[in-house]
Amino acid sequence: MSVNVSGYQLEQKDFSVRIMDILSITGLAPEYLELEITESIFLHNLSGILHSLDCLRKKGVRFALDDFGMGYSSIHHLSRLPLDCLKIDQSFVRALDSAQTRTVIKAMANLAGELGMRTVVEGVQTENEEFTLWQLGLNQGQGYKLSPPVSAENAIHFLL
Repeated sequence: MSVNVSGYQLEQKDFSVRIMDILSITGLAPEYLELEITESIFLHNLSGILHSLDCLRKKGVRFALDDFGMGYSSIHHLSRLPLDCLKIDQSFVRALDSAQTRTVIKAMANLAGELGMRTVVEGVQTENEEFTLWQLGLNQGQGYKLSPPVSAENAIHFLL
């Protein structure tokens, strides 16, 4: 289960406690929760956010950096955050016809791999995009080609 969280939420002192309470109530094991954070967290109190992330990481919660490549991130931040996944922004997929863009995507995926993260490419909408990404060695994606957004009820049926 992936859930987007904001920098504002991450800054709240009781954030990690609230997440663990939600996991307890729902019965979801922490290792099945992946919190998606965006690069905008670097505009917030990073030391407080890192504390929350570390507390949750020790309990088994996973983290993804969403929309990578379009915001405030630097390579330095990638080594400081307890990330499991790097989600490449869909704007790179829209420019897959460019050799430079394909090189950048491959470099981002290689960097993520060297840091022990998996890579997910966002915004995959066509078979051609999916095939091109597969040729680049990327086999995880999200987008309308794979599934449009679904309601909670339909997600349960989809997963079953």
